[in-house]
Amino acid sequence: MPVLLNAQVQIGEIHVGLSQTFIEKTIQDAIQQIGYLALIFIFIGIFVTVIMVSLIVRPIRAWKKARRSLARATSTIHQRQKQG
Repeated sequence: MPVLLNAQVQIGEIHVGLSQTFIEKTIQDAIQQIGYLALIFIFIGIFVTVIMVSLIVRPIRAWKKARRSLARATSTIHQRQKQG
């Protein structure tokens, strides 16, 4: 690219460029940041999944506990009826 004096006389040239190493390092840094973000989102997803599953399973566990209590009570009643 020519360097002009008063837009008429060329007094030199200038070359503009970027270092290949700089470009490669910038790309590598961006890839690394994306990788870190991906890992963070994966861990957040696992954490949210664990919480959601525990909330969903809680009523099932309560039902299971109530069912066992009812089975024990029914078993006790049957045993007393056989003895009595």
